[in-house]
Amino acid sequence: MTQSISRSYRLGEIVARLGGELIGDPDAEILRIATLESAGPGDLCFLSHGRYRAHLRDTRAAAVILAREERDATALPRILCDDPYVYYARAAQLFGSRAAPFRESTRAPSSKRKPKYRHPSQWDRAAISATGHGWGSAS
Repeated sequence: MTQSISRSYRLGEIVARLGGELIGDPDAEILRIATLESAGPGDLCFLSHGRYRAHLRDTRAAAVILAREERDATALPRILCDDPYVYYARAAQLFGSRAAPFRESTRAPSSKRKPKYRHPSQWDRAAISATGHGWGSAS
């Protein structure tokens, strides 16, 4: 299932709103955000760690968000910034919930699933003590 696209942005428009340095076509149309692996035409993706550079070579994205020191990592249109992960998160907010295509779950509705058992050692002790019951309570 693909989400409908209600608004696209030009790459230059994204940089005008979020900052960064644009290298490449400011008129490149961006329809949604995606990962390096899943990106296709019209998608904006990011590289935040060198171990994913192989995916950068293979991506079909329209543009990519890179750290300033990665300036020459690709010939794709790119936005250079201090922290690509944070920039990507801000771009995701700009696009709202319009992410790359996704699949609907084939799992049964949650009401039919058994609750996951958690051993007491996995319980959140801060939450328990905040309720006044259990560890750390003054009772």
